[in-house]
Amino acid sequence: MTLLKPSSPRAAPPGAITHDARQARAGIIRELAQLVKEFSGAAPVLIEMQTSQGRRMLALGPDYRVEPAADFFAEVKALLGPAAVS
Repeated sequence: MTLLKPSSPRAAPPGAITHDARQARAGIIRELAQLVKEFSGAAPVLIEMQTSQGRRMLALGPDYRVEPAADFFAEVKALLGPAAVS
């Protein structure tokens, strides 16, 4: 996972996953990584996280690329909540 510069106040890029890490339950990132592996593809995964240090944009590495199918986004919403996908 690569930490990119803090996000500006604008919205996350289309297709990015958003998550409030301050309220995350233990193991949620591991579960998300497993989900990404289940929908393996060519698209990069971006995660905009709200942390105690502010907003951060994470880009998962090349081993964690996804097929951006409707089923994938439905599973992300089931795991992280309906607001998780922009």
